[in-house]
Amino acid sequence: RGMARTFQITEVFPELSVADNIRVAVEIAAGYRLRPWLGRAKRASVETRVSELLVMGGLADKTGARVGALSHGDQRATEIMMSLALRPRLLMLDEPTAGMGDQETYDIARLVRRLHRQAGLTIMLIEHDMRVVFNLADRIMVLAEGRVLAEGTPQEIADSDKVQAAYLGKAAA
Repeated sequence: RGMARTFQITEVFPELSVADNIRVAVEIAAGYRLRPWLGRAKRASVETRVSELLVMGGLADKTGARVGALSHGDQRATEIMMSLALRPRLLMLDEPTAGMGDQETYDIARLVRRLHRQAGLTIMLIEHDMRVVFNLADRIMVLAEGRVLAEGTPQEIADSDKVQAAYLGKAAA
């Protein structure tokens, strides 16, 4: 088991249902490579895993919905659950809340926190929304102009004069 990642631009199959998007990922992760026919036991195993991921992602009520018709937040949640079909230990998320309103941002942050706790995942995320970062992160690395400016706990970062000078325009002491 290794790692999985999502990209800043959501990568889903918009014409397929939520369940079918996740099913594609589960079948590929199981090594079935979209075979046109699976035996009963394999099909049951795939359906069980699809159901688990739908519930874990908070998508069980959207199973048959066409992904392209869903909100950006639900599309992102679908993509994250597709990544989890690989059963990674490390999940890397590239700006998971980019382009989202407050409620969608909150929902995705809750999903990420739930996945960390329930699935025991280590999650590394690149994010510019500081509310999300301070709400989710155990450790934060701040970059400025391609260099590490500061690294530490959320409180250490919040208290950093260097970070405040770089991002809030305050003079460093």
